[in-house]
Amino acid sequence: MPKLIACIFHSSSAAQAARQDLLEEGYKDEQIQIHGATTPAYTGASPNREGDDISKVVEQIFNGLIPDAAETARYVKAVNDGNYVLALHVADDEAAAQAARILRAAGGTPATAAESQLSESAPRIYALKHTPTNWPAHS
Repeated sequence: MPKLIACIFHSSSAAQAARQDLLEEGYKDEQIQIHGATTPAYTGASPNREGDDISKVVEQIFNGLIPDAAETARYVKAVNDGNYVLALHVADDEAAAQAARILRAAGGTPATAAESQLSESAPRIYALKHTPTNWPAHS
């Protein structure tokens, strides 16, 4: 089943370094999105259109994918607070687990950790039940 892995980085350079780590491990550029107040909306695709509200872009990523609206709001708040969201789409559990290890090693944290003061430090993995299954597989 397809998965969405999401985590927060406190700087653009940290998010971009994590992106590079994923690419080096065989994930494809089109699987990875980085969003923050000063980054293009779709790092691997087309830039943010002038006038786009980055919080709306982030909300659209998670809208309908994460059943908990409060959790979606935490990602939006993280971006509004100057952080960066890295979202990665993968095809299966194995790719999700590997990506989560890479992102954790790169310093990615879930949006829920900062707000709830949990010691959890792993990126969040969400099952995507109603999504295309033809996303690129990593090598």
